[in-house]
Amino acid sequence: MKKYEVKESTIEVNYKNRKNIKAGVSLESENQEPTIIASFDTLKEAQKKLKELKTDIKENHYNGTFYNVTEYYIEENEYDEDGDWVTGGDIYDFSEMNIDVVECETRKHLGTFNSFEKALKFAETCDCEYGTDLVF
Repeated sequence: MKKYEVKESTIEVNYKNRKNIKAGVSLESENQEPTIIASFDTLKEAQKKLKELKTDIKENHYNGTFYNVTEYYIEENEYDEDGDWVTGGDIYDFSEMNIDVVECETRKHLGTFNSFEKALKFAETCDCEYGTDLVF
């Protein structure tokens, strides 16, 4: 039987590699153990659930700066009548990632981006009187 599983996966990204934060980044770790959040018989049902979930990014500071990224995705898997995995692993979609760029002093919203690299590039080139911050 075919199942569309909504999975949660988390990765720690160091400051040096922060520009790699984009959809799918949590799958780059060989040590990641995704958690099945929900399982559905149809892709449409799984997509509905995925829309309820958003990628979460937290910036941490101890022994340097790093980012914890938790994202969600839909993976198709096939199981036999005993519930044992047979084949699969195809990924259909990832949760929405929103990184906002705001003006430092006024907190005026300047833009929303779906990757760290795009947000950082905008923030670094933005002509703002008070500078910019990234908000996750």
